[in-house]
Amino acid sequence: MKEEFKSVYDKLIEQNEEALKQARETVRITSKKNTGSAITIVVSGYIAVMASLFENVIGNIVALLAVTVCLITIKKILNNKKEEKEPYNEIYQNNIIKPLMKLFYDEPYFYMPKLGILREVFQGIEIRNFDEYHSSNLINGTINHCTFKIANVKASNYKYNSNDHYVEHIIFKGMLMEIELPKSFNNYLYLKNKENILFKNMSEIKKELKLKKYKMKIHNLEEQFDIYTSDENFTERVLSDKIMQKLLEYRNMVNPSRNCELTIKKNYIYLTLPNTYVPGTNVILYEDRESMYQELWKEYEKFNFLFELAHMIINQLLP
Repeated sequence: MKEEFKSVYDKLIEQNEEALKQARETVRITSKKNTGSAITIVVSGYIAVMASLFENVIGNIVALLAVTVCLITIKKILNNKKEEKEPYNEIYQNNIIKPLMKLFYDEPYFYMPKLGILREVFQGIEIRNFDEYHSSNLINGTINHCTFKIANVKASNYKYNSNDHYVEHIIFKGMLMEIELPKSFNNYLYLKNKENILFKNMSEIKKELKLKKYKMKIHNLEEQFDIYTSDENFTERVLSDKIMQKLLEYRNMVNPSRNCELTIKKNYIYLTLPNTYVPGTNVILYEDRESMYQELWKEYEKFNFLFELAHMIINQLLP
């Protein structure tokens, strides 16, 4: 698979090399404009401060004009930043990523980079409270006759630290996959990473849903996961030895705190992969082809794992 991936990747890069080069140059030009605008802000700010020292009408007018220039320039920078990488991203995602995805996913699907999974869906898997939420690079389609959505997700809180600075605390950053099953099993199952603080307090969830802690047969995984379930027979049916081994294989690929987590609620399956992204969406502006390829292959392996795991779980539930 890796050789095939590399072969297709090289062909796609060659076909789009000139377009990517031009788009990369556009990004550089926009970045230089932002640097010039930043200098304008500093100078305008200095003029505003100096003008305010003169207690007369002219001083006040100059200060007001300088502040206005500052605000207009800041707005311009923000707009440029938002659009800075758009030309490159559009070519890269449409001409490189889409064809590569067909290597592991041959059923019809839709890839919409600017859309994501709704905040309510992410909240629905008993996530800790968070202030900010962003999701993008939505892919949806069918897998084993079940509809699915997968996207990049970032959820975070903002708090004051000991230095009285307002800083971001990331709750989750990675991929979320939602699968809708054709029927409800009226059961709940949570496979939770011990080193992750993604979920709410499990004691509250256990009490609300009358869950029990499930003892795993593969002891190597007990150090990594806790499993809570409403039905042990249902859990044994879902978490076969093959699936648990699959989780163990993935654990050996990544840092334990970045392991996969699973939630099943009635007729929905949710899979989360921290610090992992829809392939290509976190790999941009690499100058050389090899660096881009190496990063893309790492993401592809994890993404492929998610689809293989989803296939296995669905097959267990819908043989």
